[in-house]
Amino acid sequence: MYMKILLTESQFNLLMEMTSGLEDFMSTVINKYPEVEEFRDELEKFIVDSDCGKLTIEPMKLGLGVSLSDRCIISTQALNFDLPNFLFVLFHEIAHQYQYKKYGMEKMYEVYIGNLSMEECAKWMKDVEIVADEFATRKVRQFIKLGYIDDENDILKAFYKNVPESHFIALISKIKNMIKKNRIKSPEEISELIYNWIKAEI
Repeated sequence: MYMKILLTESQFNLLMEMTSGLEDFMSTVINKYPEVEEFRDELEKFIVDSDCGKLTIEPMKLGLGVSLSDRCIISTQALNFDLPNFLFVLFHEIAHQYQYKKYGMEKMYEVYIGNLSMEECAKWMKDVEIVADEFATRKVRQFIKLGYIDDENDILKAFYKNVPESHFIALISKIKNMIKKNRIKSPEEISELIYNWIKAEI
């Protein structure tokens, strides 16, 4: 049974103002997955409530998505998935936006500019990714239970649980070296650096 949240025009416009790019994002998603129209309002509210500043679908050189302090990017490659797995990627990245909201960008970027040991940084980052995976899995299952989607086979769940901490150490080291080379100090500059690193050249 579908439950559609009805918004007034002013509420809808307010939602769009709070997350830049949301209208274009939803248009792309609905064009690919028409059934999303049935629960569009709920999906948009979930995204806006995370305080996500900007949401786009873009070509990426690395990964299926990235969540930065000022934006969330979903790779165009994720549109090749079936709807449950696309939503998993989206929910995983939006989970990070809720983490930014909870901890603040200084805490989230402490792995790059803080005084933690490399081992502590890797453990923190892995824990953050595992929590986002678990959140995304629960959210997909919730949408299945609500009748919004009807297939939970082969969902991309618990991916980061089996990733060794050495992977995170290598990633953090790479970004720290880029930060040092570019003499970057602020979280905002780190976001821009990572964005320029992962986006695909067109």
